Amino acid sequence: MGCSNDPGFEPRRRRTAMERYLGLDVHRESCTFSVVSEAGKQVQRQVVETNGRALVSFVRQLAGRLHVCLEEGEWSQWLYEVLSPHVAEMVVVWPERRGPAKSDALDARELAERLRTGRLGRVVYKAPRRYLRLRELARVYGLLSRDVARSKNRLKSLVRRRGIDCTGEGVYQPEQRDRWLVQLPAGLRSIGELLGVGLDCLEELKGGLRPLLAQPIVGGTERARRRVGDHRRRRTLEDPLQRPG
Repeated sequence: MGCSNDPGFEPRRRRTAMERYLGLDVHRESCTFSVVSEAGKQVQRQVVETNGRALVSFVRQLAGRLHVCLEEGEWSQWLYEVLSPHVAEMVVVWPERRGPAKSDALDARELAERLRTGRLGRVVYKAPRRYLRLRELARVYGLLSRDVARSKNRLKSLVRRRGIDCTGEGVYQPEQRDRWLVQLPAGLRSIGELLGVGLDCLEELKGGLRPLLAQPIVGGTERARRRVGDHRRRRTLEDPLQRPG
Protein backbone atom coordinates (compact mmCIF):
# COMPACT_ATOMS: atom_id res chain seq x y z
CA MET A 1 0.00 0.00 0.00
CA GLY A 2 1.37 3.42 -0.90
CA CYS A 3 1.85 6.13 1.66
CA SER A 4 2.45 9.86 1.56
CA ASN A 5 6.27 9.30 1.81
CA ASP A 6 6.39 7.25 -1.40
CA PRO A 7 7.60 9.30 -4.38
CA GLY A 8 5.01 7.71 -6.66
CA PHE A 9 2.08 8.21 -4.33
CA GLU A 10 -0.71 10.44 -5.60
CA PRO A 11 -3.58 11.14 -3.21
CA ARG A 12 -6.97 10.32 -4.70
CA ARG A 13 -8.90 13.45 -5.44
CA ARG A 14 -12.36 13.58 -4.09
CA ARG A 15 -14.84 13.84 -6.94
CA THR A 16 -17.61 16.33 -6.54
CA ALA A 17 -21.01 15.69 -8.05
CA MET A 18 -21.91 17.52 -11.25
CA GLU A 19 -24.58 20.15 -10.92
CA ARG A 20 -27.38 19.86 -13.42
CA TYR A 21 -30.14 22.43 -13.81
CA LEU A 22 -33.42 21.20 -15.25
CA GLY A 23 -36.08 23.47 -16.67
CA LEU A 24 -39.47 21.77 -16.91
CA ASP A 25 -42.18 23.10 -19.23
CA VAL A 26 -45.45 21.36 -18.40
CA HIS A 27 -48.48 20.59 -20.53
CA ARG A 28 -51.36 18.16 -20.22
CA GLU A 29 -49.99 15.52 -22.58
CA SER A 30 -46.23 16.04 -22.35
CA CYS A 31 -43.47 17.79 -20.43
CA THR A 32 -40.30 19.21 -21.95
CA PHE A 33 -37.04 18.99 -19.98
CA SER A 34 -33.99 21.13 -20.69
CA VAL A 35 -30.87 19.92 -18.86
CA VAL A 36 -28.17 22.59 -18.47
CA SER A 37 -24.65 22.24 -17.05
CA GLU A 38 -23.01 24.55 -14.51
CA ALA A 39 -21.37 26.39 -17.41
CA GLY A 40 -24.74 27.09 -19.02
CA LYS A 41 -24.48 24.56 -21.83
CA GLN A 42 -27.59 22.58 -22.69
CA VAL A 43 -26.53 18.95 -22.48
CA GLN A 44 -29.90 17.33 -23.08
CA ARG A 45 -33.46 18.07 -24.09
CA GLN A 46 -36.21 15.53 -23.73
CA VAL A 47 -39.98 15.39 -24.14
CA VAL A 48 -41.62 13.06 -21.62
CA GLU A 49 -45.23 12.01 -21.23
CA THR A 50 -47.04 13.78 -18.39
CA ASN A 51 -47.08 10.63 -16.34
CA GLY A 52 -45.58 10.27 -12.88
CA ARG A 53 -43.63 7.08 -13.55
CA ALA A 54 -42.27 8.31 -16.87
CA LEU A 55 -41.11 11.60 -15.34
CA VAL A 56 -39.44 9.91 -12.37
CA SER A 57 -37.77 7.39 -14.68
CA PHE A 58 -36.25 10.17 -16.76
CA VAL A 59 -35.01 12.15 -13.76
CA ARG A 60 -33.46 9.10 -12.08
CA GLN A 61 -31.36 8.26 -15.13
CA LEU A 62 -29.61 11.65 -15.01
CA ALA A 63 -26.21 11.90 -13.30
CA GLY A 64 -25.17 14.60 -10.83
CA ARG A 65 -26.97 16.80 -8.34
CA LEU A 66 -30.25 17.77 -9.94
CA HIS A 67 -31.96 21.12 -9.52
CA VAL A 68 -35.42 21.45 -11.10
CA CYS A 69 -37.37 24.59 -11.91
CA LEU A 70 -40.96 24.77 -13.16
CA GLU A 71 -43.69 27.38 -13.24
CA GLU A 72 -46.68 27.59 -10.94
CA GLY A 73 -49.70 26.03 -12.61
CA GLU A 74 -52.41 23.41 -12.45
CA TRP A 75 -49.99 20.49 -12.05
CA SER A 76 -47.16 22.13 -10.08
CA GLN A 77 -48.21 20.76 -6.67
CA TRP A 78 -48.54 17.21 -8.01
CA LEU A 79 -45.21 17.42 -9.86
CA TYR A 80 -43.52 18.75 -6.73
CA GLU A 81 -44.78 15.78 -4.73
CA VAL A 82 -43.72 13.31 -7.43
CA LEU A 83 -40.27 14.66 -8.33
CA SER A 84 -38.90 16.35 -5.20
CA PRO A 85 -37.84 13.06 -3.51
CA HIS A 86 -35.57 12.33 -6.49
CA VAL A 87 -33.73 15.66 -6.84
CA ALA A 88 -31.49 17.85 -4.70
CA GLU A 89 -33.62 20.95 -5.18
CA MET A 90 -36.98 21.75 -6.71
CA VAL A 91 -38.23 25.30 -7.18
CA VAL A 92 -41.62 26.53 -8.38
CA VAL A 93 -41.63 30.07 -9.76
CA TRP A 94 -44.30 32.51 -10.83
CA PRO A 95 -44.71 32.69 -14.63
CA GLU A 96 -42.98 35.58 -16.38
CA ARG A 97 -44.32 37.50 -19.33
CA ARG A 98 -42.74 36.37 -22.56
CA GLY A 99 -42.42 37.78 -26.05
CA PRO A 100 -44.01 36.36 -29.20
CA ALA A 101 -41.13 33.90 -29.77
CA LYS A 102 -42.29 31.03 -27.60
CA SER A 103 -41.89 27.25 -27.66
CA ASP A 104 -41.82 24.45 -25.11
CA ALA A 105 -38.08 23.95 -25.67
CA LEU A 106 -37.28 27.66 -25.24
CA ASP A 107 -39.48 27.91 -22.14
CA ALA A 108 -37.78 24.90 -20.54
CA ARG A 109 -34.32 26.29 -21.33
CA GLU A 110 -35.25 29.66 -19.86
CA LEU A 111 -36.46 28.03 -16.63
CA ALA A 112 -33.18 26.12 -16.32
CA GLU A 113 -31.23 29.36 -16.82
CA ARG A 114 -33.31 31.20 -14.26
CA LEU A 115 -32.45 28.55 -11.69
CA ARG A 116 -28.77 28.34 -12.68
CA THR A 117 -28.21 32.09 -12.52
CA GLY A 118 -30.49 32.79 -9.56
CA ARG A 119 -32.96 34.90 -11.59
CA LEU A 120 -35.92 33.17 -10.00
CA GLY A 121 -38.17 36.14 -9.40
CA ARG A 122 -41.21 35.27 -7.33
CA VAL A 123 -40.92 31.79 -5.81
CA VAL A 124 -44.03 29.82 -4.84
CA TYR A 125 -43.76 27.91 -1.58
CA LYS A 126 -44.63 24.23 -1.78
CA ALA A 127 -44.83 21.72 1.05
CA PRO A 128 -45.83 18.23 -0.11
CA ARG A 129 -48.91 17.00 1.74
CA ARG A 130 -48.46 19.54 4.55
CA TYR A 131 -51.73 21.37 5.25
CA LEU A 132 -52.90 20.07 1.87
CA ARG A 133 -56.58 20.04 2.84
CA LEU A 134 -56.41 23.53 4.38
CA ARG A 135 -54.67 24.98 1.32
CA GLU A 136 -57.21 23.41 -1.02
CA LEU A 137 -60.12 24.68 1.07
CA ALA A 138 -58.64 28.18 0.98
CA ARG A 139 -58.16 27.96 -2.79
CA VAL A 140 -61.76 26.84 -3.37
CA TYR A 141 -63.03 29.54 -1.00
CA GLY A 142 -61.18 32.15 -3.03
CA LEU A 143 -62.65 30.80 -6.27
CA LEU A 144 -66.16 30.85 -4.84
CA SER A 145 -65.67 34.40 -3.54
CA ARG A 146 -64.79 35.56 -7.06
CA ASP A 147 -67.77 33.67 -8.50
CA VAL A 148 -70.08 35.34 -5.99
CA ALA A 149 -68.74 38.78 -6.94
CA ARG A 150 -69.27 38.07 -10.65
CA SER A 151 -72.80 36.78 -10.05
CA LYS A 152 -73.69 39.91 -8.10
CA ASN A 153 -72.36 42.11 -10.89
CA ARG A 154 -74.38 40.22 -13.51
CA LEU A 155 -77.59 40.47 -11.52
CA LYS A 156 -77.22 44.15 -10.72
CA SER A 157 -76.19 44.94 -14.30
CA LEU A 158 -79.36 43.28 -15.64
CA VAL A 159 -81.51 45.49 -13.42
CA ARG A 160 -79.58 48.70 -14.01
CA ARG A 161 -79.73 48.34 -17.80
CA ARG A 162 -83.50 48.78 -17.56
CA GLY A 163 -83.06 52.12 -15.75
CA ILE A 164 -84.07 50.65 -12.40
CA ASP A 165 -82.34 52.01 -9.32
CA CYS A 166 -80.90 49.13 -7.29
CA THR A 167 -78.47 50.94 -5.02
CA GLY A 168 -77.35 48.92 -2.02
CA GLU A 169 -77.32 45.21 -1.27
CA GLY A 170 -81.04 44.48 -1.30
CA VAL A 171 -81.15 43.01 -4.80
CA TYR A 172 -78.75 40.31 -3.65
CA GLN A 173 -81.01 39.16 -0.82
CA PRO A 174 -83.52 36.39 -1.75
CA GLU A 175 -86.25 37.81 0.46
CA GLN A 176 -85.98 41.31 -1.12
CA ARG A 177 -85.06 40.48 -4.72
CA ASP A 178 -88.61 40.35 -6.11
CA ARG A 179 -88.95 44.06 -5.39
CA TRP A 180 -86.61 44.73 -8.32
CA LEU A 181 -87.35 41.72 -10.50
CA VAL A 182 -91.05 42.60 -10.86
CA GLN A 183 -90.00 45.87 -12.52
CA LEU A 184 -88.25 43.98 -15.33
CA PRO A 185 -90.01 43.18 -18.60
CA ALA A 186 -91.52 39.70 -18.59
CA GLY A 187 -88.88 38.39 -21.00
CA LEU A 188 -86.05 39.43 -18.65
CA ARG A 189 -87.68 38.54 -15.35
CA SER A 190 -86.97 34.80 -15.71
CA ILE A 191 -83.32 35.61 -16.49
CA GLY A 192 -83.10 37.67 -13.33
CA GLU A 193 -84.62 34.83 -11.35
CA LEU A 194 -82.05 32.38 -12.74
CA LEU A 195 -79.20 34.74 -11.92
CA GLY A 196 -80.59 35.08 -8.40
CA VAL A 197 -80.80 31.32 -7.92
CA GLY A 198 -77.19 30.96 -9.11
CA LEU A 199 -76.06 33.63 -6.67
CA ASP A 200 -77.92 31.98 -3.77
CA CYS A 201 -76.31 28.60 -4.54
CA LEU A 202 -72.82 30.10 -4.61
CA GLU A 203 -73.43 31.94 -1.34
CA GLU A 204 -74.58 28.69 0.26
CA LEU A 205 -71.46 26.84 -0.93
CA LYS A 206 -69.21 29.63 0.28
CA GLY A 207 -70.93 29.69 3.65
CA GLY A 208 -70.49 25.92 3.99
CA LEU A 209 -66.72 26.29 3.66
CA ARG A 210 -66.31 28.84 6.44
CA PRO A 211 -66.66 26.38 9.37
CA LEU A 212 -64.24 23.99 7.67
CA LEU A 213 -61.63 26.76 7.38
CA ALA A 214 -62.16 27.65 11.02
CA GLN A 215 -61.38 24.13 12.27
CA PRO A 216 -58.19 24.04 14.39
CA ILE A 217 -55.08 22.41 12.96
CA VAL A 218 -54.39 19.07 14.64
CA GLY A 219 -51.29 19.17 16.83
CA GLY A 220 -49.02 17.06 19.02
CA THR A 221 -49.49 13.33 19.36
CA GLU A 222 -52.84 13.34 17.62
CA ARG A 223 -51.24 14.91 14.53
CA ALA A 224 -48.56 12.22 14.52
CA ARG A 225 -51.19 9.47 14.76
CA ARG A 226 -53.16 10.96 11.92
CA ARG A 227 -50.02 11.31 9.81
CA VAL A 228 -49.29 7.59 10.22
CA GLY A 229 -52.89 6.74 9.39
CA ASP A 230 -52.83 9.01 6.33
CA HIS A 231 -49.60 7.40 5.15
CA ARG A 232 -51.10 3.92 5.41
CA ARG A 233 -54.23 4.98 3.57
CA ARG A 234 -52.19 6.63 0.83
CA ARG A 235 -50.22 3.47 0.27
CA THR A 236 -53.39 1.46 -0.20
CA LEU A 237 -55.72 3.99 -1.82
CA GLU A 238 -53.53 6.53 -3.64
CA ASP A 239 -50.83 6.40 -6.24
CA PRO A 240 -49.04 9.78 -6.19
CA LEU A 241 -47.50 9.02 -9.58
CA GLN A 242 -50.94 9.05 -11.18
CA ARG A 243 -51.62 12.36 -12.85
CA PRO A 244 -54.66 14.19 -11.45
CA GLY A 245 -57.64 14.19 -13.80
